Amino acid sequence: MDTPSHLSADVIDPITLLKKAGVGTGLVVADMGVGRNLAFMLNASAMVTATGTVYALDVIKEILRLAEESAKAAGAQNVVTVWTDLELYGAAKRVIDGSVDVGLLINTLFQSAKKADMLRECVRMIKPGGTLLVVEWKPVQTAIGPEVRVRVHPEEMKKLAQQQQLTLVEEFEAGEYHWAMLFRK
Repeated sequence: MDTPSHLSADVIDPITLLKKAGVGTGLVVADMGVGRNLAFMLNASAMVTATGTVYALDVIKEILRLAEESAKAAGAQNVVTVWTDLELYGAAKRVIDGSVDVGLLINTLFQSAKKADMLRECVRMIKPGGTLLVVEWKPVQTAIGPEVRVRVHPEEMKKLAQQQQLTLVEEFEAGEYHWAMLFRK
């Protein structure tokens, strides 16, 4: 099954999800595993305005180059790319502990065999009272998306979040192919 490298707004709507996560003027947002679908990063950049910051984190340098080019083309001067491995605690040294208002973990966990380690690193960056939006592929066969066996089940996510002392604020569908959860640290 193919995963499109760029998901259109009819598959997953970044603006609605960013609003639900509370992204707004002056905030610090981290797109944790920014990937090739730069819509979350670019929309978050516009929503936090020049007074905010958007970190675009990824382990693939080519994706970070694309993120920088896209941000520059969009006139987004508040995007900071960070090369890191989210599976390694403290690896994203450019993002200070407890400095992020809103973390975005969108279609990233399913790619990792070390989900608990990845979530621990993401939570490290979020400030107390900050939020983490997790969006993943529904764990059923769909017309697009990764193999079902690698998808993250919502119950697994709840257990991982509980281990990190995250509070579930809301659980909802994020379109036909995705589930979403909003957590508070």
